[in-house]
Amino acid sequence: MAALESGQVKGYRQAAEVFQVAERSVGTWWRAYQAGGREALAVRRTGRPGPGRASGSVRRNGPCCSRRWPSTPPRNC
Repeated sequence: MAALESGQVKGYRQAAEVFQVAERSVGTWWRAYQAGGREALAVRRTGRPGPGRASGSVRRNGPCCSRRWPSTPPRNC
């Protein structure tokens, strides 16, 4: 956000290229920063839990090993 604020980059597109992220992400981050400062940029986990964050049961009725993140250790299916 400092790069946008200081004028080091000229817009979302250039910022996205420099930091190798999607232009849409830069826009989302910029609006959050303007609305709430650095605290607004803190990572908040929402939505469905990913691998390793599941709360409760283990899926046993399908190919559980085929759609797993590469860093997740194998588990008994």
